[in-house]
Amino acid sequence: MPTFSERLKELRKQNKLSQRALAERTNLSERGIQDCEYGKHPPSSVTLIKLADYFNVSVDYLLGRTDFKEVSKGMACGGAYPRDEKLKKMIEEMQTNNIEENEKLKKLMEEFQKVAKKEEEKDAPQLGSI
Repeated sequence: MPTFSERLKELRKQNKLSQRALAERTNLSERGIQDCEYGKHPPSSVTLIKLADYFNVSVDYLLGRTDFKEVSKGMACGGAYPRDEKLKKMIEEMQTNNIEENEKLKKLMEEFQKVAKKEEEKDAPQLGSI
């Protein structure tokens, strides 16, 4: 199994990031990223979580304990997995480890939530009409 250092470097390169760019985007130091990639010391739990969150992978994947990149499927939709099978399949297909694609999807979902909230407010009975 790959080591943490190998996984970190692989993910960084897959996303076409320099060590400096990754450090800036994760609020970690460039030196810290370098030390992690060179295996100089084990990462702190805070560093592991920041990197796993940034790359949308599990901590176990980063540590080389599994070859499955994705975070537990049960965590989709804020921990509540959708019951609608079509929606469930769409979410699974959308999950990606490409940072740019994740950002686009996030913006799209945020816009959808805004529209849905406006629709809910429009359909909600007014206080005086009850």
